[in-house]
Amino acid sequence: VDNDTLPIFELGNDTVLCEGTVLLLDATSANASYIWQDGSNNPTFTVNQAGEYRAQVSNSCGNRADTIQVAYNQQPSFELGNDTVLCQGNVLVLNASFPNSTYIWQDGSTSPSLTVTQAGTYSVEVFSVCGNRADTIQVDNDTLPIFELGNDTVLCEGGVLLLDATSANASYIWQDGSNNPTLTVNQTGEYWAQVSNTCGNRSDTIQVIYHQQPSFELGNDTVLCQG
Repeated sequence: VDNDTLPIFELGNDTVLCEGTVLLLDATSANASYIWQDGSNNPTFTVNQAGEYRAQVSNSCGNRADTIQVAYNQQPSFELGNDTVLCQGNVLVLNASFPNSTYIWQDGSTSPSLTVTQAGTYSVEVFSVCGNRADTIQVDNDTLPIFELGNDTVLCEGGVLLLDATSANASYIWQDGSNNPTLTVNQTGEYWAQVSNTCGNRSDTIQVIYHQQPSFELGNDTVLCQG
């Protein structure tokens, strides 16, 4: 007669693994047979994805079961976005939030987000149990286009007027559909320009009138009789 006991084994505490790692569950017990949650019957089981894992181990004295819950954490994954332009008076919220992580921004702050109100280079590094990741964004300031076509004006016949709507980082459209920053005027009319940038658009209009040069004749030389 030999002595025996119920199988003795533990799968361990519920655990969290980093993405890409594996966990070997070992239910080895003397003179035993095994059945896992997927029906396999080896004494060990390799875990490579999140889930609940269970082993039942049996011998001549009976059986014992144990369960373990395995979760997986990803490495930090986030983006601050493309370099951008911040319009005057606006704010930009940079968000680096990622579960179970800590943060360090270029100014030393440790919140998951940062509110930006002015131009600059902003960066953050995110740390988790599975690694760390950094990202940087360049923010520039801009305003609505600033330009004026000037006051309504009168020109003399043959004269020209150069209307200038030039504004930084802008696009243009004139009343005739042209899209240069300037327009040359040589005839009477109403002229307008719409100038657009990332912050919006602004328009201005000017009325131009042409006057002819004086044109008259006193007539041919002549002789008047007395009286």
